[in-house]
Formats: sequence, C-alpha cells, structure tokens
Amino acid sequence: MVQTIANNFISGIILLIERPLRKGDYVTIGTAYEGEVIDIGIRSLTIQAWNYQEIIVPNSEVISNAFTNWTYSDNIMRMTLYVRTGYEDDPARTLTILSTVLADIPEILADPEPNLLLWEFADSWMVFRVDYYLDIMQYSRVVLMTRSRIWLKIWQALKKAGINIAYPRQDTHLKTVPPILTNTAGETDT
Repeated sequence: MVQTIANNFISGIILLIERPLRKGDYVTIGTAYEGEVIDIGIRSLTIQAWNYQEIIVPNSEVISNAFTNWTYSDNIMRMTLYVRTGYEDDPARTLTILSTVLADIPEILADPEPNLLLWEFADSWMVFRVDYYLDIMQYSRVVLMTRSRIWLKIWQALKKAGINIAYPRQDTHLKTVPPILTNTAGETDT
C-alpha cells in the first residue's frame, strides 16, 4: 500500500514537471482510457470520457503505459474510415462521391484537407481509406456523432449512385458427378 502511494506520488511529480499532459488535453492512455484531462493531481489524473463519465487513473498507470496526447501540439485530430465496394464499381467515381460527402459536413476541416485513397484490392472488394480531420476542442463532444453521420451520408450517397458497400460472401459451386457405370452382372466398372 505504501509502495503504491509512493509510486503514484513520484509519478505525479514527473507528470507535473515534464507536463506531457495538461488540463484540457484529449488523451488515450493504454487501451482502456480516452477523453479530456480535467484534473492532474499528485496521486491521480482525472479524465472525462466521451460519455461524460469521469475516470480517475492512478499516475503510476499513466507513466507506465503508452499514451497518446491528441492535442499536445495542436487541436487537430485525424479520424480514419475504411469503405469497401465491389470490383464492378468505378473506383474514381467512388472517390468523387466520398469527397462530396466529406465536403458537405461542416465539422470536417478543409485544412488539412481530407485524404481519400484507393487503399487495397482485397479478395472480393476494393478498400478505400478516408482520412478526415476535426478540431477536437471545437467538436469534442460530437466526434462519435460526426463519425456516425459520415457513415450514414456515405451509405446514402453510394446507394443513390448504385454503388454497393461490399460485405464478405462465399460462392458455392455445385458440380454434378457422372453416375458410376455398372455392368450387367451388377459389378462396378473401374
């Protein structure tokens, strides 16, 4: 118990001196915590998650895990989506539609501009990578809603254009096998 308290205290001093995190920063700590830093204390860090849940993280856990400070040097956060379409669809047309969808969403920044790439030729579909950027300080509480709205608008635009979003599928081919030949004595010919 005393060792844990001492470890958290020393980790808190490191956080306060080095300042890799500041109040108001948006962070991901390990794979468990994500949100806005609302308090940095000697013993723990308090994060407010996207759903307004406040999470108290011991400072030793912050120091011992990899973390991403999304707002360390600026407020811009890149988000990435992957869209799959069938090989029967024109990839240039798909990229144009995706570009139009992103341009119609006010939360998406024009600078840096979104990246739209034909990313991969997979077994049954083409994969498009869509990178877009948000001002996390301006739209912090709507990041997930913006992502959902983008997916909905992509689906609507592709459907309207007659382009199907690809999904895993299996084709089964049945072949008929010729019957086994038999002779008149009832024995099987080989």
